[in-house]
Amino acid sequence: MTFLGETKLAIYRNSEMTMYYPEELASETWPCDVRIDSGTIVVSYRSDDGPVVYRGTEIEPGHFKLTATEVVTGRATLHRFGDDESFDGRWYENGQVGMWQIDLAELA
Repeated sequence: MTFLGETKLAIYRNSEMTMYYPEELASETWPCDVRIDSGTIVVSYRSDDGPVVYRGTEIEPGHFKLTATEVVTGRATLHRFGDDESFDGRWYENGQVGMWQIDLAELA
């Protein structure tokens, strides 16, 4: 777990990201990479339009606000409690909204 101001680098390659859409019963699952370092987080994945990168900062321990400005324009939140192996949050991307869950893989 990363705490506000902590300088420990954690990289989770091949994590699993599930996107939920409010108007659809189905969800989409994609591989993603998650990097947490010194109160920052980077989530990257490949979409049909190319690589998407969300970058953000920790606003409280385990709680992040993120933005994406390349390939898609978006903002998101992610929350992790204690030593959970997953993040949950909301996303707003190119006029769409939804929720997402990231199940972290083993540390790289």
